[in-house]
Amino acid sequence: GEIMMFGAYFAFVIATSLPINLPFFVIVIISMGLAALMGVFSEKIAYKKLRTAPRISALITAIGMSLFLQNFAQLIFK
Repeated sequence: GEIMMFGAYFAFVIATSLPINLPFFVIVIISMGLAALMGVFSEKIAYKKLRTAPRISALITAIGMSLFLQNFAQLIFK
């Protein structure tokens, strides 16, 4: 959910801060790409090493990543 939230924020920032007016579908494609890159980055940082770990470790990491991304978004977009 937090990756989708960042995708929406990316779309908002692209739509409001660029000096040129991009079509809506271009903004959506760019924000989807940025959100996908963010998801791949978080998977490589947090989850890759947990593939062979117990399932509870992945659950705890997912909760931690969720809290981190929520607080990071509040820090940036406040």
